[in-house]
Amino acid sequence: MEMKSTPFIHFFLCSLIVNLAGESDVIGSHEPVKATLGQDVILPCHLEPPFDVSTLTVEWKQGEKHVHRYRSGVDDQAGQDKNYTNRTSLFHEEMTRGNISLKLTKVTELDAGNYTCHVPKLHSQVRRGNVTLTVEQLELICSKKPIVALAGDGVILPCHLEPPIDADLETVVWTRPDLNPEYIHYHQDGRLNSDIQNPSYYFRTRLFVDELKNGNVSVKIFKVKLSDAGEYKCSLPSMQKEASIQLTVDESDVIGSHEPVKATVGQDVILPCHLGPPSDVSTLTVEWRQDEKQVHLYRSGTDNLAGQDENYKDRTSLFHEEMSRGNISLKLTKVTERDAGNYTCFVPRLVKRGKVTLIVDHDQEKILTPADGRGFSRGAVVGIVFGILVIVGIGLFVWKKYRKTEQNAGDGGGRQEDEEDNNQVNIPLNDPGDNADN
Repeated sequence: MEMKSTPFIHFFLCSLIVNLAGESDVIGSHEPVKATLGQDVILPCHLEPPFDVSTLTVEWKQGEKHVHRYRSGVDDQAGQDKNYTNRTSLFHEEMTRGNISLKLTKVTELDAGNYTCHVPKLHSQVRRGNVTLTVEQLELICSKKPIVALAGDGVILPCHLEPPIDADLETVVWTRPDLNPEYIHYHQDGRLNSDIQNPSYYFRTRLFVDELKNGNVSVKIFKVKLSDAGEYKCSLPSMQKEASIQLTVDESDVIGSHEPVKATVGQDVILPCHLGPPSDVSTLTVEWRQDEKQVHLYRSGTDNLAGQDENYKDRTSLFHEEMSRGNISLKLTKVTERDAGNYTCFVPRLVKRGKVTLIVDHDQEKILTPADGRGFSRGAVVGIVFGILVIVGIGLFVWKKYRKTEQNAGDGGGRQEDEEDNNQVNIPLNDPGDNADN
């Protein structure tokens, strides 16, 4: 049986197609979309269930502003708001699957607000989706504290974007307002524009190009001069951001010893020398000399002793681990009489010298004692012996005098006894008979 076409059947089929298409709703984002100034962002919007909108009209608006229009299979930006010129696009290849999300590049503060994605000819009760865009404030932050550098050193003037965003394609400008020309470093189109750079900074500045993608726009100045001190400004013109930073330059002195250093032949000795205020010299050249003799040379991070005087061979060293704190003292082992004299410690980049005088005691011989192994010099031994002889001499003198006194006392007693004996002898003996007659 042949079915005849009727107007009713046509109406039914058209209604069925329309109803099937009308089942798709336009869905935006229930959560706000966050973006940072200068970044790219996607405002999500799609049809659910998925539906091919590649032949329909799609409109994006922010309030009354026309953001983006797609019509008759192509983008139609005739009435687009100037704020969005060359910054919007749809994902054309995704539109057959109902994706009508908007990509917005180089977000600005003006982009913040409520957006609607609209499919006017969609047969649905929900033809619009809503998306809210919040834009985080971008800050260009440089150090608030003055940066202190030492003349001859390198220094970094730290400056970065917060939150960190890609500045790789941005123009980054560093200036010193008190100079003419004021440009210290002008980074544009991925390279330094040296044509407008101040000649005083030729070959002395650079950006950390690999770090620009992380928002690091710091500049490094090499071989700092006293004249580099002052206020610097960093700016990113396209983002209308600018920040200032202060650089202070100090000059380190190379300080030796005001007092002579004394050593004994055969001993080890340290000739003191340091930088004040302390400065890292581990990457600089350090030279020690005694008059015209090269005592020790440190260069390019290592000892360079090719031209060292033979008298000092294998007897000198620096304290490498202390050089980052400005210590350039020299250790001299097994001191000889020839080592005595005036020394200079020299840091060529600082054009500064320190002086140290070494006095060598020529007395080398020592007498070791079993108790502690320490020795006495020959002079000390002579002094001790002389003292002992003096003491012995005094003792002998006293002893002799004492003996003589005893002898004298003995001689006097003998004479007395003799006199007594004589007296006894001279006494007359009376006859008993005589007494009887009397």
